[in-house]
Amino acid sequence: MKTFSKRLAVCIVVLVLAVGSAVGGVLAYKAIEPQPDYTMMVVSDTHVFLDKHIGNRAEDYQAFDAMRAGRLVHFSETIFENTLNLVMEEKPDALIVPGDLSDVATKETHIRIAEYFKEVEANGTEVFVVPGNHDIGVPGLGVSFENDVEEQIETVDYDGFAEIYADFGYAQAIDRHEGSISYAADMGEMYRIISVDAQRARESEKLSDDLIEWTVAAINKTFEDGRIPVAMSHYSLVSHYGEILTNFTSEKASVNDMDYFREAIMASGLEYWFSGHMHASDIASYTNKNGQTIYDIETASLPGYPAPIRKVEMFGDVFELSTQYLNKIDEATLPDFLTEEEREGLTQDTTNYLKKCIEIDMMDNIKVRYLEQVSTMLVGAFDIDVTSEEGAELCADFEQFVLDLMEMPLYDKDAEKGEKTLESVCAKYGQKLPAIDEKTVGELIFGFVARMFAGDESCPKGSNMDKVLRFAVYGALDGLFVDLDLFGRLHEINPDVQETDFSETMPKLFTTGDLDLVDNELIGNVLKSVPAVKDSPIAGIVNQSSADILKSLSAILAMIELYDINVGEIIDGENGDLKFGAIFDLAMSSLADGIINDFSVEDNNVVLGEEE
Repeated sequence: MKTFSKRLAVCIVVLVLAVGSAVGGVLAYKAIEPQPDYTMMVVSDTHVFLDKHIGNRAEDYQAFDAMRAGRLVHFSETIFENTLNLVMEEKPDALIVPGDLSDVATKETHIRIAEYFKEVEANGTEVFVVPGNHDIGVPGLGVSFENDVEEQIETVDYDGFAEIYADFGYAQAIDRHEGSISYAADMGEMYRIISVDAQRARESEKLSDDLIEWTVAAINKTFEDGRIPVAMSHYSLVSHYGEILTNFTSEKASVNDMDYFREAIMASGLEYWFSGHMHASDIASYTNKNGQTIYDIETASLPGYPAPIRKVEMFGDVFELSTQYLNKIDEATLPDFLTEEEREGLTQDTTNYLKKCIEIDMMDNIKVRYLEQVSTMLVGAFDIDVTSEEGAELCADFEQFVLDLMEMPLYDKDAEKGEKTLESVCAKYGQKLPAIDEKTVGELIFGFVARMFAGDESCPKGSNMDKVLRFAVYGALDGLFVDLDLFGRLHEINPDVQETDFSETMPKLFTTGDLDLVDNELIGNVLKSVPAVKDSPIAGIVNQSSADILKSLSAILAMIELYDINVGEIIDGENGDLKFGAIFDLAMSSLADGIINDFSVEDNNVVLGEEE
């Protein structure tokens, strides 16, 4: 039973005033919204990298920055300072920060962050923190470019973190866990924050039984004291993605022993868990077999699009959550090393400028971290020496293909004369490309990334966006196998790689969504061309026809329990087709929940805990 219903309270106020008006004649009145018992703001993954440690953005820093993947560290201190100014204007009762306060765990950075927090507390807002994986010194962190070359500087350990942030949860704690820097502290007259140091548990495979017991005891004690518990850690307590992605990311995204830990604390009655780490604003709920529900409120990284600041108005155990975005930067807070373009973008339209930065930032990350690795892995899989002249040339051509694909215009009207577009590719196969706002393939892809960060991802099946994304995937295969002629190029270098003609394959893919595996001997040719297959469990079937190989693979896959996927839905054994469109539909469904589509709780403006 909920202790409070805001909606009910408003109805009662309106009813009383309406009755008073009827009885007393003409009576001017205005319904008064009930005031929250407590107001809290949330920012996460602030990744502060001090301006002074950036130096003049010299070569060493540029290499470092290209690896940050969505964390715009050269804006981080400016965005952090301006966000705290906004918090001080709002004057909530509390500000909580679920980890990754710093980017590289330097002691000097943490001390400076604490100085900022002191200003917030002097303004009347309590601050509560918890460490994340970027807050504690480990090998590879603790760098500075103040002198324009990479230098290692002092970092903090767990005790150092608790000491620096003593005034922001630790000194106020009514209880501390001895084996970590977890704590419980009162917030106002009605609430208690339970700050769980799940970071130290990452050093082992599981949470300690002692930490689990302490957390459960802290929740129980909170209820015994007549208060409502609110918990936070850097890592989530509920999966924010579909089944496939969860299995790939849960180790990195969630607390260790998530399922066991969650059941233990839900049994104690905890309903609200605040987290960060994954740099996306997403609220996920979980209801156990006893009908209890817990909400994991994940907040995206502050120094990146869309620079979110959560506001939580707390009415008993009903939480009304809203999200605002930093879109006002004081020019006086900008560091000298920013370009004029950066200064103008940040001060005139912060939100949209940060969105534009995503494509640049992510492309840099792809170029530096992934593209060369993918090309060498792909070419090397066919027993080709990637250091040879022919191998290196093919790797370079593949990398350029990817870059050109990202820049390829979607529509003819946005292209230069004669330039290849996704629209022209679709027209080649008799298909019409629906209209959307994005202009290039890169904008399309990074638009999904931006929407995931912001928590407003939505791509319903059959929508124009869904169709364009589908054709973009088909177009990438057409470019790779027809225009680049990947298998022909591989065969020229290594004659053991089977040549495969895709000219008859692509029309069917674009028209029906099915990828022919048999008529062109595609599946057999691919398997026979990969040396690693010879040493695999399926080595015995590679000399069969593609039709027989497909039947054998279908039988093998049917015996494997793979995310409840019906093999018959994705492989047409009778016609020899891989139902590529069906695979795409699966990827767009709940298996990829939270990336392209979100079938869970509203992420940015919602009332949580209110009974229907």
